[in-house]
Amino acid sequence: MELYEIESNGKKYEFNIVKNSTEPCPECGVPACGKEDILWFEEGNKRKAIIFDGGLFDLAGEEFFKKNIKSIEYDPLPKFMKEWNEKTGWEDCWNYDGYEIGINDFLKSLELLKTCEMGKWITEEDIADMENLATEAREKGKKLKIVRG
Repeated sequence: MELYEIESNGKKYEFNIVKNSTEPCPECGVPACGKEDILWFEEGNKRKAIIFDGGLFDLAGEEFFKKNIKSIEYDPLPKFMKEWNEKTGWEDCWNYDGYEIGINDFLKSLELLKTCEMGKWITEEDIADMENLATEAREKGKKLKIVRG
């Protein structure tokens, strides 16, 4: 595990990264052009986390809504998907203390993303890593959190 440290508003945050799927941008050189999202849970005062490209994750969400705009019933969608679409809740969380998301709701959202052509934006491996971290948090009775980087 790699230790990832961030300082924001004078507070230091540490994440134990089990997977970082971001890559430096060929144009600016910054990983994910500075839009790294972090999915994590806390265990024993340590934050076990995955870092992924939030911009590409957003494109997968856009792909889902674009593909299903005419056929989808909005109300039954998982809260995670609705918050992304409405730019509320977790989608607007820039605080490194994170925003708690419902684990089962999040897993349902990932299943929905798999129904579109998300492979153009985010890989099946990235989705599997997110599912594994969420499942581990659920099995350990931990809260799953996300932050937009």
